[in-house]
Amino acid sequence: MTRTAVTYGQLDRALHSLGFTSRLINLQGEARDYEHKNSGAQIILPSYLESDKVQEYHLSMVQATLEECGISDPADFAAKLDEASKTGPGFVEPRTDFLECGQIRISSKLVAELDGRGRPLIRVPLSSEVELSLHFGFRIFPTVIAAGCGFPLFAIGLLEILALLCFGEGDTNWWPVVTMIPLLLLQAYFGIWILCQGCKRGFYLTVKARRLNVNLDFRKGVTRTKIEQFLQKVELQYGLVVVR
Repeated sequence: MTRTAVTYGQLDRALHSLGFTSRLINLQGEARDYEHKNSGAQIILPSYLESDKVQEYHLSMVQATLEECGISDPADFAAKLDEASKTGPGFVEPRTDFLECGQIRISSKLVAELDGRGRPLIRVPLSSEVELSLHFGFRIFPTVIAAGCGFPLFAIGLLEILALLCFGEGDTNWWPVVTMIPLLLLQAYFGIWILCQGCKRGFYLTVKARRLNVNLDFRKGVTRTKIEQFLQKVELQYGLVVVR
């Protein structure tokens, strides 16, 4: 996945300067729909943070659409992108303003948990009401819930397999039994998986506001030392207080 030097914030402002309007839509996830009324051109892009770098194939698709619809040639669009990076009320801070550790990103404006592709799963705007605190514990969901769901699935699946194998009579038609065993094994495996996920422990960042209480996961493999260095930079750069 190749990234360009252009941010999605720059691309957004450049498209608006060419007469596009935009709105957020739900298209197998949040996306931004750009429409150009004069030409009828439409561009749909996944919703990213404004300071995320634009993926190369997204930029190529936009350039091709602009040229095919007679909206802008490559040289003119490049100038619009350059202008968008320097001026305008919607100027976005450069990516260096963001600090990341594991799957957590913090800036002067928000704190976010990212997925494996660097896209925000959870975004929380920062304000004077937001409180941040570091914790170590169960990372996914309460162990009681995991045990309540996972163990019964595993036990029932295992008992059904044993019942099929032990209580079948001599003239039993074994073909339905054999076909059911993989499904029951899958059920038992899924139960164990839920139980294991619920028992995983690690570091997470709790974000509290007036009507919000969410845990953002640093993900497996991030050490306490690395997290402490990250939080110290966050406190120094953004003036935030993170309770340990």
